[in-house]
Amino acid sequence: MVTASPRRPPPRSKRQRLPRNPKRPPPRSRRPRRNPPLPPPRSRPRPRRLPHGHPGPTPVDRTAGFPHEIEASKLAGYGFAVTSTETVEYQYTGWQNIDGATYYYDPATHQPVTGNQVIQGNVYTFGADGALNRTARGIDVSKFQGSIDWNAVKADGITFAIIRCGYRGYGSGALVEDSTYRANIRGAINAGLKVGVYFYSQATNEAEAVEEASMVLSLVSGYSLPLGVYYDTEKVAGDTGRADTISAAQRTACAVAFCETIRNSGYSAGVYSYASWFYNSLNFANISKYNTWIAQYRDTLNFSYKYNIWQYTGSGHVNGISKPVDMNIG
Repeated sequence: MVTASPRRPPPRSKRQRLPRNPKRPPPRSRRPRRNPPLPPPRSRPRPRRLPHGHPGPTPVDRTAGFPHEIEASKLAGYGFAVTSTETVEYQYTGWQNIDGATYYYDPATHQPVTGNQVIQGNVYTFGADGALNRTARGIDVSKFQGSIDWNAVKADGITFAIIRCGYRGYGSGALVEDSTYRANIRGAINAGLKVGVYFYSQATNEAEAVEEASMVLSLVSGYSLPLGVYYDTEKVAGDTGRADTISAAQRTACAVAFCETIRNSGYSAGVYSYASWFYNSLNFANISKYNTWIAQYRDTLNFSYKYNIWQYTGSGHVNGISKPVDMNIG
């Protein structure tokens, strides 16, 4: 009897694995640790684009950060680190249009400006909340501006003009009509601008002031003057005028006599000068019932009394006028 040898199992392949121990659970897969999601930054509404023709917005500076504390260790792998609590805040600069209102943010403080401000050579008026008020831009002109293209002036955004109709010589005392007055008032009215006139006074007494007012009334006869007539009183620049040495009381009496003569003829009347002249060379309480036109060449008006028109520069540039011109806001 031949005894068969026991069958030997085939050799195990190197790639063949032994069955797992059913009592031992399979190892858990190790997933890579994920960083926690970052909280979204706080944000403010994006400013809308300004209408065509308005100064464009200056690019906004932004301060990066997060609305609440984040542990620096949780930001590992994000390419930056936070060493202290930070918050997101949009810092606006320049012109911005937010929720239908226009603002100008000071480049230094990033806060909206208020009141009257000169920005890029133009005057704008902002409310207490910083919103832009739509204000009228105007000029005042005389023979020193030469020939004027009033249609071009109107197209450049100018809405009113105050025109010199005449003056009294500071040496001779003679009354003189401005050589460009008639052309200027007709041109401004025909172009659709609101107009007023002014007279440069060198009156030394009330009789001379009434004489000046009477000349003005003869020159404006037949014209509508929405801005009325202004009495220009000031020190002669670079010289001595015949009215420089009269007292503040006498100068005030001259202004009152002029304005009352104008008002009695149905026109509104006012006084033009600069701040120190109003403070020191006139008794403002006696002329406060008339319109006030104040000249002060600075970015923000600093004047203690109520005013109607602010002349903010003597070197403005307007299309249609080849020479520098006084600019006003009213």
